[in-house]
Amino acid sequence: MKRFFAFLALVSLVASAPLSAQERGFCEGDTCLDETLEVRFGTEAAGAPNMIQDVKMGDTVNALVALNNSTADIKGWSFGLKHDPAVLAVSEVTLDGLTLPDDFFKEAKPAVGDPAPGIVVAFVANIISQASLRVENDIALVKITYDVIAAIPAEGTKLEFVNDLVPSNGAPPTAVNFTVGTATRTPARVHDGVIMGEAVVVEECAVEGSDWAFYFGSAATADDYSITEASFPISMRNMTDSLGFSMGVQRQGAAFTFENEVVGTDEDRKIELIITDGAGTSQTPSTNAANSTLAADANNIKEVALGSSLAAIGNEGDSFLAVDITPGVGGPGFTAGYVVDVSGTGAVIPATADVPDCPVHEILVVTLDSEIIVPGTKFSRGDCNGDGKINVTDGVVCAQNIFLNNLEFFDCDDMLDANDDETLDAADPIMILEWIFLNGPALPDPFRTCAEDPAGDGLDCAVSNCEA
Repeated sequence: MKRFFAFLALVSLVASAPLSAQERGFCEGDTCLDETLEVRFGTEAAGAPNMIQDVKMGDTVNALVALNNSTADIKGWSFGLKHDPAVLAVSEVTLDGLTLPDDFFKEAKPAVGDPAPGIVVAFVANIISQASLRVENDIALVKITYDVIAAIPAEGTKLEFVNDLVPSNGAPPTAVNFTVGTATRTPARVHDGVIMGEAVVVEECAVEGSDWAFYFGSAATADDYSITEASFPISMRNMTDSLGFSMGVQRQGAAFTFENEVVGTDEDRKIELIITDGAGTSQTPSTNAANSTLAADANNIKEVALGSSLAAIGNEGDSFLAVDITPGVGGPGFTAGYVVDVSGTGAVIPATADVPDCPVHEILVVTLDSEIIVPGTKFSRGDCNGDGKINVTDGVVCAQNIFLNNLEFFDCDDMLDANDDETLDAADPIMILEWIFLNGPALPDPFRTCAEDPAGDGLDCAVSNCEA
């Protein structure tokens, strides 16, 4: 009777070799068989890849050992295929995919080992049999199902052909080889399989030019920073630990801008925009667009001091800060120079992390000499229905708004405050009507025009009643 025998053993293994999804030489010399034994992933050998990606814990992986066979007289084969038992567990092995004579005998036996870190597969044809493995591409010699029991390491995990796996029946280690006729031959090449985990998307700071940068305000942004208080921060991003910086800042009308070699003591000492990295190299920082205060008459610089990030580094006496708020050239504006360590403490300005929220160091705080006047919404005083005219309807609408919360066309108390006394009462509609019918005084600005309240009083105007 023709008989075919197969056995499978789950065995222990040593540390796996470095990962490689490339074909590798496995034999040299006259005893080699010019064939390639491959691990492929899928349920069918044809077109199946040697590597899969985006595999996560809890997944099932279907693998097979495949051969593009060009040798006519293969009577048997064996191989060891090891895996990492901390990541993978064999759940099923199928040897039924081969087209072999019906009277071949096949059997799979588990080996002792817990957890089982590899499989040994061997097929041996009955010596009486004249059958051999068919000459054909994409032959699946065995199909194996793995359960993924832990997260795949960053470098991936491998299914690797080896010669040193020992079956559980006490037989010697099983070599990777083929029986061709009556001779034993080793495949010239093998192609291991690699399983990669889920793709890791490394999110970085998305602000352009954020490796080395100065910013007005406390965030890394390419947008203008509107200064709305009497003091405002200046921030920095530095991709590596840094030792110091210098900058020139110029006021142009109502706006401050970073300027390179424009502001300084004199023509020979104009200050550069520099961040000095930990290696002592000058890095040129990018700067965001000019940042506006919108208060040209109220933004003279009173003081420039260390920001919160630098104040937290070491002792003040171990660092150096020089500020000039009355530069000789390029002003009005200021210059600043800072060195974190002038006494050998080893202090550095830590690198800012390259993560999506783009953290910054607050390095300076600029204080102005008066409160910033923030512009309000433009409106036209007394035009209570917003039609661009002043008539009896405006007196009616103003009174209805103030006393009955009725006929409210615009959320703008400034518009209703006809006499600009910061109080909404009967005097406001009366002043409108007296101007119309009794030659009364004109309403305070902005009257019969669309503009901001020049007095900047305490009333609000959320919705304008006019167009500038």
